[in-house]
Parts: sequence; C-alpha cells; structure tokens
Amino acid sequence: MGALKLEGRRFKRLTVISRKGSDKHQKALWLCSCDCGNTKLLATGSLTSGNTTSCGCLHKAQVGKINITHGSSGTKLHNVWNGMHQRCSDHGQPHYRFYGGNGATVCEEWGKFEPFRDWALKNDYKEGLQIDKDILEPGNKIYSPDTCCFVDQATNKLLTDRAGRRGKYPRGVKLNGGKYVAHLSRFGKRCFLGSFDNPEEASTAYRKAKSEHVRFIATLQSDERIRDGLMRHADLIWKT
Repeated sequence: MGALKLEGRRFKRLTVISRKGSDKHQKALWLCSCDCGNTKLLATGSLTSGNTTSCGCLHKAQVGKINITHGSSGTKLHNVWNGMHQRCSDHGQPHYRFYGGNGATVCEEWGKFEPFRDWALKNDYKEGLQIDKDILEPGNKIYSPDTCCFVDQATNKLLTDRAGRRGKYPRGVKLNGGKYVAHLSRFGKRCFLGSFDNPEEASTAYRKAKSEHVRFIATLQSDERIRDGLMRHADLIWKT
C-alpha cells in the first residue's frame, strides 16, 4: 500500500498544504492552512480522526461566545470547563500532548457550559476539586457525564503516568549505580521500595506497592463509583 497522500485535502477549517517530515514516533506531519490565516503542523491521526478541526481558533471563538451568553466567565467551575476544553483542543496548551494529542475529547453535550454546570452541581462539585475522566473507566478518553467524576488533586494524580519522563524503564523504576531501583510516591512522599538486579523484579515490587496503595485510597472514597473504579485500576496495575 502506498504512502497516504493528504495534500490538498480539507478537514473542516484546515487545508493540507504539504508533507513536513515525521514526528519522534515516525508519524507523518503535515503543514496545514487554517481558514483564519494561521498555519499548523499536524500529525496524520489528528486530521483523519476529526479531533483537530482548526488551528485552535474555533475553540477560542466558541469559548468567547459562551462567555458572553452565560455570564459565568471567570468562576471556578467555568475555569474547570474551559481547562477541560483547552487540554483537548488547544495545541498551545502545555498539557495538550497528554490529552488532545493523545486522543482525548469532550462530548458534544459539554460543548456548552450550562449542561456541564448543571451536571457538576448535581455530582458533588466543590471548589478545589478536579475533574477526572478515567478513574471510573480505565483507558477512557472522553469527557462526558457518564465517564467523569470530581476528586481531590491527590486522587487525580494517583494514576498519572508520564511515560516520556520515566524513559525506557518500567513505571516506578530507574537505573542507579548498576541496580534497578523502585520508588513510589505515597501521600506526598517518595518511598524507597528496594534495589534489584533486573527491571522486572523492580517493576514487580513497584506494582505490588502501587496496587496496595490505590486499594487503600479506594477505601477512603464515599462515592461508590470512584471506589469501584480505583479498585479496577488497582487490579490492572498489578496485572500489567
């Protein structure tokens, strides 16, 4: 099968101009022109999946329009809603690569603030809580009423895995002085789990400790959905 050719094709507000090499994962990159006049460098998947439909101007225009109509701009809850959209659609947002760049999207219903606000107020939202999309359903990439919940910051970070930061070794493992060392962050402190001769042994120690920690956090939850979701994550951590 020949190489995919996208030159001249149109994806919503974007028109593909030319191929511009590949990213670090050897995925093709394309220089695109947006209807607003800006240009953007995008991967094939971002275009063909429909996740990216403009250079970012569409999101900014939608947010600006909503800010005018609902009068809640600047409130804590509106900032949660706006941040959710930015992470999924604004290529200039620092964490875009972990969200929109990794396939995360916001459901159509939450394109407007009011339905999100109504759902949040019925689902135990309080200032200081953060929205989470994958505690209830491991691997979920859609922000929606059926897949999201509000948790404190520590719980929200509990399952974070930045593979790009830990390098080639398993999660929780680093090479130090010829030994494979396992650490776990627990209640804000970095806990040493041991030094091992190979990464597999270090990973086993980490996964066991992490799974037990997630199970303990699950027992502290008053929301049954969150408790059950964390228990599922604990099982997956131990098995993988």
